[in-house]
Amino acid sequence: MTDNVRKNIQDLNDKRSKQQILVECLSELRVSKGSVWQLMVSIIVALAMSVYTAFFAETVKSTGIIVDTFLDVQLAFFAVIFGAYAIFQALMRDEIIKELIKTNNNILRDSNRTFLNLSMIYIFDIFLTVIVKIVVGICVEDFYIYNILLSNIIFVVFFFLYCGLNFLLILENTNFVINLYRMFNVYNIYRALDIADNND
Repeated sequence: MTDNVRKNIQDLNDKRSKQQILVECLSELRVSKGSVWQLMVSIIVALAMSVYTAFFAETVKSTGIIVDTFLDVQLAFFAVIFGAYAIFQALMRDEIIKELIKTNNNILRDSNRTFLNLSMIYIFDIFLTVIVKIVVGICVEDFYIYNILLSNIIFVVFFFLYCGLNFLLILENTNFVINLYRMFNVYNIYRALDIADNND
């Protein structure tokens, strides 16, 4: 067993504290050269939606509809992530794990942590959405703080952050899907090699 393999196996035994895991989960949303477009799209769409909802629509009613939609999407994606990862783990054969554990960048560890990070962020987002849904549910149609303009400005700021997070999370799933696709390709390569060896 090489030092690299021994290190990769040790890395799979995640000894981070819960606080460390929660902090590192946010790294999934960090901005990189390849993810700038996700951030820009999220900002533009979230800002447009927040301003329109505050100034040009029935704010409380429209917010309730948007929050319900986000909750449906969050629950659906959370289920898809768990299902896809369960299938991925079921497909992992001894030979594939043996080869992946030899890689320098420890693909197995990175795949496991991506799944964990994305799942934890979705749990937080679902919790946040439930709170927003309750707040919206108890607000009357003409609710405002001090005056309507101030209320609309406060609403735009907070709703922009909330919508931006949700749109960013939706787009972040592209990275998860691409990583999963690559892992499935690895599985298919090993299966194809096995079939070719058997035919030979």
